[in-house]
Amino acid sequence: MIFKTSKKTLLYILIFLGVSTNVFPYSTTPLLLTDSLKETWLTREYVNYLEDPTAQLTIEDIIKLGKNTNLFLPSTANDLINDNTQSAYWLRFKIKNQSSRPFRLELFDFDINEISLFYATIQNAQYIEKKAGFNYPFSLREIKHKNVSFYIPPSIDTSYCYIRFYSKKHNVLEPIIRSYDQTINYALSEYLLFGLFYGLLILVILYNLIYFISLKKPYYAYFVLYGIGVLLYISSRNGTGFQYLWYNFPEINDHMGESGLFISTISMFLFTRSFLELKENKIYHIISVSILTRSIIYIIQFFYPHYYLFEIFDIIYLIISLAIVYHLYQSGVKPAQWLIIGYSILVLSFLITILEQSSLIPSSVLSVYFTNLGIALQFVLLSIGIAETVKGVYIEKNKVHKKLIAQLWQNELLKEKVNRELEKKIKERTIELNQANEDLKKKDEENIKINIALDLANSQLKRYINSFAKSTITKEYLSFEEFQKAYPDELSCHRYLKELKDSKGFECIKCGHNKTIKGKEKFDTRCAKCNYNESVTANTIFHRTKIPLQKAFYMMYIITQKKDKITALELAKTLEIQISTSQNFKKKVMERLKNQNKKNTSWENIIIN
Repeated sequence: MIFKTSKKTLLYILIFLGVSTNVFPYSTTPLLLTDSLKETWLTREYVNYLEDPTAQLTIEDIIKLGKNTNLFLPSTANDLINDNTQSAYWLRFKIKNQSSRPFRLELFDFDINEISLFYATIQNAQYIEKKAGFNYPFSLREIKHKNVSFYIPPSIDTSYCYIRFYSKKHNVLEPIIRSYDQTINYALSEYLLFGLFYGLLILVILYNLIYFISLKKPYYAYFVLYGIGVLLYISSRNGTGFQYLWYNFPEINDHMGESGLFISTISMFLFTRSFLELKENKIYHIISVSILTRSIIYIIQFFYPHYYLFEIFDIIYLIISLAIVYHLYQSGVKPAQWLIIGYSILVLSFLITILEQSSLIPSSVLSVYFTNLGIALQFVLLSIGIAETVKGVYIEKNKVHKKLIAQLWQNELLKEKVNRELEKKIKERTIELNQANEDLKKKDEENIKINIALDLANSQLKRYINSFAKSTITKEYLSFEEFQKAYPDELSCHRYLKELKDSKGFECIKCGHNKTIKGKEKFDTRCAKCNYNESVTANTIFHRTKIPLQKAFYMMYIITQKKDKITALELAKTLEIQISTSQNFKKKVMERLKNQNKKNTSWENIIIN
């Protein structure tokens, strides 16, 4: 309940209630600090508490209340928790220091907004205040540790000490007092585990970032974003982010954890969709809707950052992801098995964390850090899944390479066999030539005629090949392998373009002259008047194209045959080219088709500008 009243009025009410109830205040047992003590909790035996609904009472008000009333009450619950997040809570306890060693007061709930420790020393009867919390820059803390900590001097007085808590979240308000030796041992072990955890995550992120730069696969980028989101969430959840990253910007403490969860959830969906190569279907649209709704929730969560029920949505989205990958695995998508194991471990770790935070299971080192363990295992498993996929692709490529090597080896053997037969025939022919040298001299003229006949035959053969190619192209649809039989190399494509341009006639675009001489390259044409050199692809649809000419021929052919029935993505995958290059060339051909007469859409008319 929130009391809308002034601090002074509240003070009078509290004093009246205390006097009317019992004039003898509840007493507490002093906490004894000795040289042999390592650590101890400020439990109900040592602590009384007071709730301040206005959150405006000062230490002077509290001291006055403590002297005259019985308003400081002993805790009867297992854990003292700030049930009302609008109130400030005051703890009162006594410390009797009989040790010469320094001690440290620490709270494990690092995300408390405001914490103040008030104590008096033997030399100074005035109360000293030390502040810390999420609302103050980390650099102002007396002890630079992710958990709020205060130094307890050996000269502390045996009178009452006070701690004021104010937090927008529910926290356990039970400090622990440790010797510095125990603190160092605990901190070293804790930060060693943090170092191993963060080191593993950063190593996996860098590993996948390198793969993304090398292979340009989108799911590597999504996995990197997922890792960054998890790092932000975990570092904000355990306080290390505030300690090392945004230590001078406490105002973003309330939003960094939610932002990390948002980034990791969205990138998790995008990674699943990209890694499993999902097409536009029912599951694809479920993921798209999940991404949209999670974005809306994040916008709402930004304005209500302390509403703890929002974390349940991330569990729901994680279960949705698990159900999707399980369904895909049942459908025969084998790489999904690693995602199933990874997401299952993550769901289990989040459930254990929620149960621990709800006090449904006892709090321990394992339950507190089980989320870290689950995330680390998930990262390892997802990395194994990605590696297995890459390995599968490598094995398939290896098989193709082995087949190619075997084929090349067979070709080499055949070549050697043909060479041996040729050498044998050459030797036989050499003997015949030596014996018939005189006859050959007499038949020089006949050989010349034979050569002329062979030239004519070669010319006829070339025309037959061109005729075969053109007749093949007129089929309804050819695969790229069939198309290569008609145009086996770049040379045949250049030759065809040359013949096609010659059949249309030459007119210089510079001066309009129509006489030509030999060009700079083999199939180039040079103007006899102004010396302008025109390449074989100039004034054609293939001019300045980035695609190999043989593949460009096939793309133009298949687009003219199937028009909108084939997508640029299918062409890109078939010809192993960039999707953007495929889209640009298809657009170019479709525009040329649109400008042509519908009755005259032969590819010769499309090629020439």
